[in-house]
Amino acid sequence: MLIVVNHAVSQTVSRKILDKKTNSPIPYATVKILYLPKGTITSEKGEFNLTIDAIDSVLFSCVGYQQKIMIGKEIGTEIYLEPKIKILEAVTIRDKKWIRTIVLGNTDKKIKGDENWGLTREGMNEFAQKIELPDSSLFYKVKNIYIPVKKHVCWGPLLLHIYAADTDSEYPGEELLVKPVYISKQNVHNQKATINISAENLYLHSSKSFFVGISRLQDSATEKCLTTLLVSKSSNARTYIRTLYSSAYEWWTFGHMRDNNNILYEVRTFYSVEVDEMK
Repeated sequence: MLIVVNHAVSQTVSRKILDKKTNSPIPYATVKILYLPKGTITSEKGEFNLTIDAIDSVLFSCVGYQQKIMIGKEIGTEIYLEPKIKILEAVTIRDKKWIRTIVLGNTDKKIKGDENWGLTREGMNEFAQKIELPDSSLFYKVKNIYIPVKKHVCWGPLLLHIYAADTDSEYPGEELLVKPVYISKQNVHNQKATINISAENLYLHSSKSFFVGISRLQDSATEKCLTTLLVSKSSNARTYIRTLYSSAYEWWTFGHMRDNNNILYEVRTFYSVEVDEMK
């Protein structure tokens, strides 16, 4: 009797995600093995290394591209994503009247971080904070993001994410921007990192809120440098967390902790955002 056993073959090879139209690499794309605690982010060159079984379902996604799900045995060394075509409402920004420049989120002058929360090498955690907009009928240009941080040995790079609010839930929705941030003493003052994104020309309209997310760059995982987030017991911000190393790549509420005496307390992020308000 001949018994044939079909093994699911695992492969760990260097792969690259490319734009299907231009053949250019797609940096900082998300690679998530569905239903398993495995995932990664592509490098600046669009490359990644991840062990993928033949029967795995793998999700590939990035800002400006259509999501793609593939079975492990179908995945070669190059993966192509289709650019997302989005028809936008015609808006002439140059004709808008500037009203004021305001800071949203945390407005305290003094940083009051009660805990240091590491953006772990292992978990690829991302922390997103909801930012409320004063008037959904107006236009807002996002200029600066302020993130309370602390270094470990030396400063390590971060990855900035901006999300629209999901209209059907309280969680972050469509990703609008992903950008690497190289933290140094030049852009950190009083334990607050300033991230200038004026050149990105990110405008928000007909929105009541949006989200700012911070995670680690995947290709910095072996470095000794680590930038940690400061979180505060006094913050009342809505903070959410997700990790590529969970089975379900979903957001959940962050903040509930227990001290050494098993007493429950809460800590949250306290980012702030500078915007130009226009009409």
